[in-house]
Amino acid sequence: MVNQLRPRLPKVKNFISLESPAPNMTYSHDLLATYRGEEPDVQVEEDDPLHIINIGLQPIQDERATHMTMVPTHLVRMLALLDVNKYNISSMKLMWYGASAMLLEVLRTSTEI
Repeated sequence: MVNQLRPRLPKVKNFISLESPAPNMTYSHDLLATYRGEEPDVQVEEDDPLHIINIGLQPIQDERATHMTMVPTHLVRMLALLDVNKYNISSMKLMWYGASAMLLEVLRTSTEI
């Protein structure tokens, strides 16, 4: 399948195989073996969605936010990374989501918080 996609993706220089070694691809296990354990030096601005997700629920608690808009992947990441029970987010009244479908389990979990 990847070989069929390569002609349509001329700007992609490296393809990564996740399940097993594959010809003309970097095997994910080999890639991970080169990781030295150092945090990358990456500058993230305060309005960057990654920053907002990683600081997560603290601003909602501090600012007593009542409404929020996000895409499903951001909500999934927040739920997976954060200890949601340590924040008081009772001020939240409404959350919009869009851009893709939301898994029912994610909706259930987010409404239980």
